[in-house]
Amino acid sequence: MFRLRRPKRPVIHFRRVWPNRSWHIPALMGISSLLLAFCLVLGVMELGTGDSSAPVQEDALLESAQEEESEAEESALQAASREKEALSSASSAVESALEESSQGAVGLAFSCYEEPQPITEEEAAATLESLRDTFPDGSYWNHMGLEEWDEFTVTDIPCDHDLYWDTYCNSYTGGIQELFPQFEPMEQCLGFAALLSDLVFGEDAPVSTFTDYTQLRVGDHIRLELTEHSMTVLTVAEEGITVVECNRDYEHCLISWDRFLSWEELAAYSYEMECITRYEP
Repeated sequence: MFRLRRPKRPVIHFRRVWPNRSWHIPALMGISSLLLAFCLVLGVMELGTGDSSAPVQEDALLESAQEEESEAEESALQAASREKEALSSASSAVESALEESSQGAVGLAFSCYEEPQPITEEEAAATLESLRDTFPDGSYWNHMGLEEWDEFTVTDIPCDHDLYWDTYCNSYTGGIQELFPQFEPMEQCLGFAALLSDLVFGEDAPVSTFTDYTQLRVGDHIRLELTEHSMTVLTVAEEGITVVECNRDYEHCLISWDRFLSWEELAAYSYEMECITRYEP
């Protein structure tokens, strides 16, 4: 049996033809150029905006600083003006007070700056007289029976130098101590006379010595070198002098006032006498 064969269709191969792409590249390049140009324009615009805002802010800050500086200067000027007014008022008050004060009060104020005047013999005599109550006649310049004492201590109990020597004698170191380095501190008659000298003239008063006993003045210190005794001049008269002293008998530290010594008696001691004065040279 025969099978009929269908004739085969010829296979036709079609070739798909794509459009020509040669125009794509220039188009893409053009679009890229436009985008780049647009971006550049935007960047320039932003930079321009930033540059313009910065000076504005800077100007605002500068203006604010100038205003604050101006306010500070104005405040300083006002404070200076108030201070000037206060000083002027204070000066006016002082001038007014000075004008209203008396000449006597002003003189008294300035007297505080004046040099102290040298002490006179009358003042020295008055001071010595005032010390009679501090160192009574007949009392003893010692501290017998006392544990605490100073140069102003006096008692009613005599010393016994043969037994205690100087254990209970008072002592003093003052303005004339340099003249007696071998007796430090100064005791008995020497210490008592040195104390009276400082109480009358002051510890800082000048110290000088002389030997002419006829030149003695009230308050001068008489020192007998060989017999080792000291006295303080109370009065000076034509007949002689009076003295205040301690331990005249070298035994009991007795305080005695108003002993009289004639010029003849003083002459007898002249060979051993040294006079110490605190008056201005």
